[in-house]
Amino acid sequence: MCPKIRFFAIFLSLIAGISPAFAGLIVLKNGKKIPCKGPYEVDGAFLVYQDLKGQQFRIPTKIVNLDASERDFEPGKKKEEVGETLFKAEPLIKEREDVDLYEAAKKSNRDPVSEGGQDMVIDEAKMRQQYYKRDRGSTSLVDHWAIDRFYYAVKHNDVNDVAFLLGEGVPPDGPIYKQQGKLPPLLIAARKGYKTIVKMLLAADVRLEVADDEGNTPLNLAAREMTQTHTSISMMLLAKGAKANTTNRDLETPLYFALHSNNSRLLYALTRNGAPIDEPDHTGIYPLMRAIKHLDVKASKILLDAGASIKISDSKGNTPFVEALRLDSIPIMELLIKAGATENYKADQSRELVNLALSGNSANSAAYLMEKLNVKNIPNKNEHLSRAVSSNRLEMALFLIEKGAPASGTGISGEPLLIEAARAGHLNMVKLLIDRGADPYVKSKKGVTAYTEAGGTQRDDIRTFLRQVYQSKTSEKK
Repeated sequence: MCPKIRFFAIFLSLIAGISPAFAGLIVLKNGKKIPCKGPYEVDGAFLVYQDLKGQQFRIPTKIVNLDASERDFEPGKKKEEVGETLFKAEPLIKEREDVDLYEAAKKSNRDPVSEGGQDMVIDEAKMRQQYYKRDRGSTSLVDHWAIDRFYYAVKHNDVNDVAFLLGEGVPPDGPIYKQQGKLPPLLIAARKGYKTIVKMLLAADVRLEVADDEGNTPLNLAAREMTQTHTSISMMLLAKGAKANTTNRDLETPLYFALHSNNSRLLYALTRNGAPIDEPDHTGIYPLMRAIKHLDVKASKILLDAGASIKISDSKGNTPFVEALRLDSIPIMELLIKAGATENYKADQSRELVNLALSGNSANSAAYLMEKLNVKNIPNKNEHLSRAVSSNRLEMALFLIEKGAPASGTGISGEPLLIEAARAGHLNMVKLLIDRGADPYVKSKKGVTAYTEAGGTQRDDIRTFLRQVYQSKTSEKK
């Protein structure tokens, strides 16, 4: 017996010419004849022979008329007497990703090449039922043919061919794919979003924890994409038992991909299937902190409901609550308070949080915290009002004035707040301060009024407004 040879069995058009130098004939049941070099052998369900070039082939004995076949054919007969051969096999020399080759392999099972050829195709299909059913590690001759065809069927999303070959017992995974330098079919289908083929492979009990050269499992590849189809594939893999805590060589996890793409549906499934929720990702960020940084309220709730720790901190020492406060996210702060983030806060800690909110220019967060944490007095309110006036933050200034900061007070520079607003050219801030009790006649350290300060910035609109105020005050005195 010659060594095993990988090959595709490809039906071709009838061979035009045959050398007369052969020693035997194989007669098929449909009457066609195949010349062979030397005697053939019957090996179980197959007949093994060598063609005229010395290459070894197998055909099922079910399609051969053994009684009519000749073992010692007379040399010298003309090719017309031999008849036309039905098919010729061509060895596969190396791995190819050629669509034409793939199509040719498909035709080998489905297209009759001559009258009566359909019967042979049917017999061959019946034969495969027992021929393909081998161990997943098998490297037999026809297993290679089947693996090649199955691989290309998966790659090109040929659902019908995948179903047929799986039904014939072609292994959906195993060492044979690695030996041939191929990715496991499940990786290909998961990455490309071939949902139906993934379902078929899972039904065939395919291995779930296979990986590509970068360490990505099928779940990693499906989770990193942001389509609904890939999400469905991820859910199917998890339901089948895929590990949710796998990492690739970059230490990226399915949970990281779900957070990065704001995929709350997948995130929920991962947290319920063992994904680590209190371990930092490859960038050093905890899942809950990443959700907060993305201002993702849904993800934050999912992680907190799954038991994510509220005591973690980032590289700057910020806790989840401080990060939510810094980003002015009241909905996430609400979730964290319900989870107990501020349970043990003392009065000074609560005031410090309010102070932090004011320093971050968030009047809404400050008001929310004062109510939730029962803070009565605002720390450093005059200082915060001075900054609000200088930066023209009307909402913050109004909040502070309503909480007791005097509009007629002095700023950080030592100048009256109205002078600071006029000097900076903030018309609306000037209006707010005067409306809330600031003296329009107040003078700066240099002894000039806001009217004069506004002239220095060439803000005629402020001077016009102040003239109206002065006129109104004069009329009131009369």
